[in-house]
Amino acid sequence: MHTAGGLAGDHVPGSRGGAPHPCPPPRGAGLCVSVLTPEVRVLVGKEIRQLLRSRGALTTSLILPVLFLVVVPALEYFSFGTGSRAGRGGGTLSGVSPPGLTGLKPIGVVTYYLVPMFTALAGVLMPSVTAIYTIVQERERKTVELLVALPVRLTDIIYAKLAATLLIALAVMLPLITVQAVGALVLGAAGPGWVAGELLLLGCAIACSICVSFVLALLARDFRTSQQINGFLLMPILILVNAVLLVLPPAVKVPVLAALLLLAGALALTVAVRRLTFERYLS
Repeated sequence: MHTAGGLAGDHVPGSRGGAPHPCPPPRGAGLCVSVLTPEVRVLVGKEIRQLLRSRGALTTSLILPVLFLVVVPALEYFSFGTGSRAGRGGGTLSGVSPPGLTGLKPIGVVTYYLVPMFTALAGVLMPSVTAIYTIVQERERKTVELLVALPVRLTDIIYAKLAATLLIALAVMLPLITVQAVGALVLGAAGPGWVAGELLLLGCAIACSICVSFVLALLARDFRTSQQINGFLLMPILILVNAVLLVLPPAVKVPVLAALLLLAGALALTVAVRRLTFERYLS
């Protein structure tokens, strides 16, 4: 029987012989680390195939990253180029601008504020929205009960869903961030250090979003509620992204923002790990 306190030593219904799983979690934890088990790898393949068959999940996974990582930066750089040719892009911003933008030329505002902001938005929003399809809709359709009848742990199910979300996010966004980086380098708007910062920021934003998805799996009961909770959880993160990029100088804003996103993700993961049980996941 599963207790409300967690999954320590518990087995999933249908596990072989009813024996407890040999991976006891630390005291106070509701989940144990079993990310690389064969069961998880099989479930990851199943989740990826299911996501690829979902038109809504695929559309969301493609549209947001393409807009935020390629289309919007391209439009901003094109607008800068048009302004420069017309003689309007050579000055710097006045002293009344936010501290993080003071002294920057228009192309600097695009490179050190707008592009990092949309990179962070893509990394935070896309995985969490995809997780709604793989976690919440399956629970809403009651198909998750078929999974828990298999000889796997709740940890295996959750890790597989989040790993599938992570792999889809990386497969979609890494090529797009490469296009963005090549464009910035060709235009002379940034150097290799900026590109490395963008990759770091995107990776930390994705990690944060995956951890927030853990909380979403715990709290959401249906598709509409999941959208509301997702917005509630992500809004402070989006405000944080904008505030850091506006206040801190260009040299440190991206590393600081990446660290803060990792911290936010770690806090979300800690909450979810301590409170997630079969009863909460299936109810």
